[in-house]
Amino acid sequence: MAVEATKQNDEAEIQRLLDNGIRALHDRNIEGVMSMYAQEVVTFDIVPPLRHIGADALRKLWEEVFSVYQGPIYYEIHDLNITVGDDVAFIHSLNRTQGTRPISGCVGPPAFVRSTASG
Repeated sequence: MAVEATKQNDEAEIQRLLDNGIRALHDRNIEGVMSMYAQEVVTFDIVPPLRHIGADALRKLWEEVFSVYQGPIYYEIHDLNITVGDDVAFIHSLNRTQGTRPISGCVGPPAFVRSTASG
């Protein structure tokens, strides 16, 4: 029973981390966004370079995302699956990003990406 309670607590903590990250992205808070990542993070993305190694590289990517949109950035996580083990956790989901483009002032089409993370 204690193991199951620990896993539920871990899942809830992961969900809080994701919720805080979404709020930080919406508010264009780079420090809040970066708080979700380890210094040695490696990500694969839809924009070149496709592989980003380390928190500094990922920070640059998020700063570029911020420059693409004016005002709040909307980010939704769909079909979230959290798997918690004794010393590792994995998540995967389908994520949707959308915001207002500065040149046109119009809301751009949504971008969808599949996300997988472990920690």
